[in-house]
Amino acid sequence: MKDSLEKIIKIVLILLICLLAVREVVFWVLPSVKIVNNSGSLLTHAVTKLPKSNLDFGSMENAQSNTIHYSLDQTDGEIAYQFTFPDGSELSGNCMYVTQNAVNERILINVFNDEVVCGHDS
Repeated sequence: MKDSLEKIIKIVLILLICLLAVREVVFWVLPSVKIVNNSGSLLTHAVTKLPKSNLDFGSMENAQSNTIHYSLDQTDGEIAYQFTFPDGSELSGNCMYVTQNAVNERILINVFNDEVVCGHDS
């Protein structure tokens, strides 16, 4: 009885480790957009639009960052962004270029008071 219980525990642990490894691989493969709010203010709404996806980051406090992974199935095109401040003012525009099947692409969007800087995250 004790041997069979130990075998069951080992099997469950191995399955759990395998599931966690698969999860990590999936998140490594999927591309992502990360927004960092360096504006000195709350962002009441942060949205990016990819050719086939809308990524809604919601509201973001100053110095907060948020990352959303998106599907590899994108058509080629630019990322459009729109950031809204509490006074109703907005920063909007386009930056970066996404392509289909961009494995592990990490896009970083830094939001400042009066500008948005886009690049790749490491």
